[in-house]
Amino acid sequence: MDRALLKHPLEDFKWSENTTQLFGVNSEFYKANFGAPGHQGIDYRADKLAPKNGYGTKIISAHMKSALCTQVSVDTTIRTRGNGVYLLEELDDGQKLETIYWHVADIHIRPGEIVGPQQSIGMPAPLQRAIAVMGNTGFVRPSPTPYFPWNGTHCHFAVKKYDKSGRIIRTEYPGDFIDPTPLLFREGDKLPIRFTRTLFIGSTGDEVSWLQTILKIEGFAQDYEPIAYFGVKTARDVRLLQQKYAISSSMGYVGEITRRFLMQKYSLYA
Repeated sequence: MDRALLKHPLEDFKWSENTTQLFGVNSEFYKANFGAPGHQGIDYRADKLAPKNGYGTKIISAHMKSALCTQVSVDTTIRTRGNGVYLLEELDDGQKLETIYWHVADIHIRPGEIVGPQQSIGMPAPLQRAIAVMGNTGFVRPSPTPYFPWNGTHCHFAVKKYDKSGRIIRTEYPGDFIDPTPLLFREGDKLPIRFTRTLFIGSTGDEVSWLQTILKIEGFAQDYEPIAYFGVKTARDVRLLQQKYAISSSMGYVGEITRRFLMQKYSLYA
C-alpha cells in the first residue's frame, strides 16, 4: 500500500513528535474563521526539545524528484499565511503536484529555480539542503510576544493537484487543497489519530476526518476530501473497507469491531 509520492519536509521526521494538526480537523474553527471545512494541510513542529521552539529548523522539499519553485511570498499583505514557498512537480502521468510551505522564515530560493529532491528551502550555500527554515510568520497560535518571540513556530504544509491540461483539480476546500497524508504514508506508519466512538451517517468531528484520510490511504474516497462530515459517500467507502478486510457485516458504519481494526492498523495509541 506504499503509494507515497512525497516525503515529509523535515529531516528525521516522526509522526509521534512532529505533527500537531492533520488535514480536515478542527472544523468549527476553520469554518468560522476561514470558510473551510477543516484544516487545509498538515502542521509540522520541530522536536519538543529544540531550542527557540524550533525556530530556524531546516525545511526541505517534500518532492522525491526535482521541482520548480513557482512562487515565494513575504508576509506583507497575506496575514494568515506568512512567508511561503511554492514548488511544482510534473508527475509521470502528466499531472502536476504543488507543495506549499507557510509560516517559514529566511527564504533563500527564488521563483524559477529548480529544487532538487529533498533539497532544503532557505539555507545559504553551505547548507543547500534547506529551501527555508521554520518560523512563525502570519497567523499562528500562540502569537509571538516580546517575551516569547518564538511562540507559534511551525510549518504549515499544503498540497494541490493539477490535471494533465494544467487545470487545478477542484475540492471542497477554498483554494482546492487536498489531503497530503495519503501522499506521505508508508506501509506500517502509525498516525496520531484515535477512534473512540461509533461513526455513522451524520457524524461529525475530527474522528470522521481521520476516518476519511484512512479511506484515501486504502484507495477509496477518491471523489471527496476529509471534511469532518460522515455522508453517504463515506458510508459507501466504509462498506468497501469492511468488505476488503472481511470486517463485521459490512454495514457501512464504524462500530466496535471496525474501530478496533482502525486503531490496530493505523493508530499510535493502540
